[in-house]
Amino acid sequence: MCRSSETPLDRIMSGLADLPGWLADQPSGQLGQVIIKSREIIDRTEAIAGEATRRFEKAGGYKADGFLGMIPWLRVNGKLS
Repeated sequence: MCRSSETPLDRIMSGLADLPGWLADQPSGQLGQVIIKSREIIDRTEAIAGEATRRFEKAGGYKADGFLGMIPWLRVNGKLS
């Protein structure tokens, strides 16, 4: 059961922490659906992150961290090169 203080991101991270153990118990020959569902999750996560990035950039949120632009902010905080 989730606590009201948990954000959706907290719940996702908790689920991801459980995933390796669960995956180890799954039959190797039946992992096709796991792969498909994993790709769906990745695609949705990328879309959501893209929207958050767009809004953060538009608001100039990177300036609060002392950056002059979104690209330098992403290089440091988003671990992008």
